[in-house]
Parts: sequence; C-alpha cells; structure tokens
Amino acid sequence: MNALIELKDVTAGYGKDFHLRGINIKVREHGITGLIGPNGSGKTTMLKTIGRILKPESGNVYLEGSDIWKMGIREFSKKAAVISQYIEAVSIPVFDYVMMGRIPYRREFQLFDSAEDMKKTEHYIGQTGIDPIKNKRLDSISGGEAQMAQFARALNQEPVLLLMDEPTSHLDIKHQSGILDLTKKYNRETGLTIIMAIHDLNLAAEYCDELILMKNGTVRYSGIPSEILNYRTIEEIYETVVIVEKNPVSHKPHVFLVPGDLL
Repeated sequence: MNALIELKDVTAGYGKDFHLRGINIKVREHGITGLIGPNGSGKTTMLKTIGRILKPESGNVYLEGSDIWKMGIREFSKKAAVISQYIEAVSIPVFDYVMMGRIPYRREFQLFDSAEDMKKTEHYIGQTGIDPIKNKRLDSISGGEAQMAQFARALNQEPVLLLMDEPTSHLDIKHQSGILDLTKKYNRETGLTIIMAIHDLNLAAEYCDELILMKNGTVRYSGIPSEILNYRTIEEIYETVVIVEKNPVSHKPHVFLVPGDLL
C-alpha cells in the first residue's frame, strides 16, 4: 500500500483531558477513508492532528514521507486542505471566500489577485455549482450552500489531501448526497486523497473505500466497509443492537437500528 499519511505512535490531546493514545495508522493515497466511532471517540482530534492544528505530545505524522511539523506552513497548506464541521458566517462575498484558497500561492508583497488565481477561483466555483451565489455574502446563504463554498475554497488550494470533519452534519439528504457525490467525483477523477470524520454509518459505507473505527481515543478496527460494518462489531463499539443488511442497489452494508421496545 502506498501511504500518503502515516501516524507513528501518536499521542495527542488537550492537556489533562481527552487524548489519542498510541495511534499507528497508514492512509493509502488516492482513496476515501472514513473515521467512524461514537461521540467522543477521537475522530475530530485525529483530523486536527493530521491537519497540523493539534501538535502531538509524542510520535510523528508524515505526509508523503515528510514530518508535517518540519514543513513550513505555506508548504503544508499547498498539500492539505480542511473542511470544518462549522463555517464562520463572515460578511464577505462567496467569491472572495473561495479566493482565500489561493493564499498559500501568493508571492511576498503581492497586493492584488493574479489572473491565474481569478481563473482558478472561477473554475472551482463552477465545479461546485455555486456560481449563482458567488456575489452573495457568506453570512446570507444556506448551510448547504456554505458547505459547498467551503468545498470550493478547499479545492482552490489544489491539495493532495482533503480533510473533512462531519461534512454532512446539519444538511438535508439533497445536500448530503450533493457534497459526497462531488467528493467522490474529485477523488475518482483527480486522485485526491480524502479523510473524513462521519457519523452516519450508512453514508460511510456508501462513499468510503476504507474505514477506521475508533473508541476512547484508540483505533479498534480498520478495513473495507464490508469487513468493519457487521452487527457484532457495531454492537461492541456502539453498545446498540442493530441489523446489518446489504443495500439492494450498491450491495454495500446498510445498518438498521432495532428500537429498544422490540428487544
């Protein structure tokens, strides 16, 4: 396996509070990897550690074989982009927000946006379908539109790695499928490596090539969805009774909850 990201003996956290402990994983390049697990299992902490937001207390994180903390921030920002669970509703035009993805490529003392940056910004606005709202203020658009704007900004960085923290939270099913379909399209067409934290096990099964199942700051299982998403593993980790069947169209695992009053 060609690993784009590797974590070696990583411990990371927040003072005396929650920690990742002894994390050793490799994430293969050109794939979509889902981080799943109960609330508080460490998914977001893992993303922050990979995204150079949270520095490990011990161990190392490697991107394309290089320690991310030995890279300059500009160099790292050209390689990795982040889509957060929440977007700050600032009062700037969507176009300007997407243009911010070009900041790592600006030359020292550059005062104005280059023609190339303008062209790329227009391209990714078109690719994500937000051209009709590009002149609207970011704080005036819907949550689904804001998530697409954030996706366009991330693509505008032209990274090799995209980190997504709960990209479908608070979205209706139309916008959920919209952003995940676009994510998969870019992965398949450009080879963009994607790591996403995601709560919905059925969406994880449909869109991810591999899954990393976490609990209490540790990796419990990893593998393809058909290996990970079975009723024994889910009941062990989530402590909830489920039934797992195959989606009749995609043949991917589909998880059904069993209401407590039926047990």
